[in-house]
Amino acid sequence: MRLPNAEQAFVEMEQITGYVLSTANPSGRSKALFLLRFGFTADAWEVLAEALKRRGNFHDVVQTVETVHGSRYYVDGIVDTSEAIATVLPCQARPVTGSDITHARKVEITV
Repeated sequence: MRLPNAEQAFVEMEQITGYVLSTANPSGRSKALFLLRFGFTADAWEVLAEALKRRGNFHDVVQTVETVHGSRYYVDGIVDTSEAIATVLPCQARPVTGSDITHARKVEITV
């Protein structure tokens, strides 16, 4: 199964700059250190956001979890940049409340 409505997906700037690429965030620090090695930067956060959205378009959902906020989808796959290819597993996405649009809420990095 593919991510529902993946073509409408978006990733919030704060999710990338304040968490995934933030070395100051205790929860995001290890993810940031990993991704920074591959050329991702907070100044160009859109590059990672686009790479994550592409992954939702081209890779299958490997797990769906129903929560009080709706369905959460986990997508395994690669994230590519002009610098390198990084394997990033899994990406958790969920529909925006009251909408069919999906956005990345949490990104887990496995090294």
